[in-house]
Amino acid sequence: MILRPALRVPAALAVTAMFLLVTACMTEWNRVPPLTFAYHHHNGSGLMDQTVEIINSGRSAEVPTLEIVPVDSSGAVLAGIHVTTLYGSDVGRLLAPARMTSLDVLAFTGGDTSKVADVRVTVRASARVKFPVAPQDVVVKAVDVAGKPTSQDGPFQSVELTNPNQEKVAAGVVCILWDQPPAGRPQQARGVIPVGVTTIAGNSSATIRADGAAGDGCESLKAYFTPLDHA
Repeated sequence: MILRPALRVPAALAVTAMFLLVTACMTEWNRVPPLTFAYHHHNGSGLMDQTVEIINSGRSAEVPTLEIVPVDSSGAVLAGIHVTTLYGSDVGRLLAPARMTSLDVLAFTGGDTSKVADVRVTVRASARVKFPVAPQDVVVKAVDVAGKPTSQDGPFQSVELTNPNQEKVAAGVVCILWDQPPAGRPQQARGVIPVGVTTIAGNSSATIRADGAAGDGCESLKAYFTPLDHA
């Protein structure tokens, strides 16, 4: 057996390689996600109010954890007012695909919520994940026990999600109940019932059973993208 001497890496080259590795890790840790935000207090008749747009101009999907702080018309923080997100962008549940504007819906409670005019959004953390770029939205509809489309307003058995994209996606569904505000005030959710989360193969459909209160009827039945490993 012929013994060959171990390959020796020059010290300078080893140090350079280690520097590049550490720099790459620090770049990932310190990177700024390519996300910008726009808040809309009123969106007009037939549209959901109090929405925050999450614009991802990057090349990869992002799963952010956002801090959302309400402010008044002067930009002052409104202490004592709590913000709830309907799709979970503040807890890392909503996925924002690359090259696309995603949406979350906000509800404010506590204090004088009529003073809310805008919000400040801070990205506390964000994970890059594999997901189709700029996908078409999933189509959601209520179905009865026979699997036929039915009204979302009355009792229904399940929710059918249709994926018009060629690649597999994952989506969550919520049932939203709305308040009836005085004239001039934005409408906001008075109740949000999670229906479930599922993956949907490309150009296919999947069904989530609407258990409990979710199947009693919804004023809005909405789907949002979520990471594949959450389904």
